[in-house]
Amino acid sequence: MTKILIYEDNSQLREVLSILINSDPKYLVQAAYGHCANAIEDIRKHVPDLVLMDIDMPFINGISGLKLLRDSGFKGKIIMLTVFDDNVNVLEAIKAGANGYILKKTPPVKILE
Repeated sequence: MTKILIYEDNSQLREVLSILINSDPKYLVQAAYGHCANAIEDIRKHVPDLVLMDIDMPFINGISGLKLLRDSGFKGKIIMLTVFDDNVNVLEAIKAGANGYILKKTPPVKILE
C-alpha cells in the first residue's frame, strides 16, 4: 500500500482528492493539510511514500516546500498539483526535485493512474 500526504490549500479539493485516492485499496491518504509550513514535521510523523503538493499555497509555496523536504533528506516521490499549465512553474518544480506534476483539471481516473 502506498502511503500518501496531501498539501492543498483548497479544502474542497483536498477532501475530494482524499476520498478519491482512498477509494483505491492500493493507496492510503495518511493526512491532508492546507499548507506545507510544517512539512518536515509532517513527513517525520507519517513517513509517506508519496507527497502530492500544490504549487500555489499560503505561508510557503509548494516549490519552497518541495525544496525543504528534499533538503531534509526525504527520498519519497513528490508530485506537484497545479492549475498552472506553464513551463516556468513545472520546470522550477522539476529542478527542485519533483518527480512529476498533475494538473488539477486532470480527470479523477487519470489521477489514480
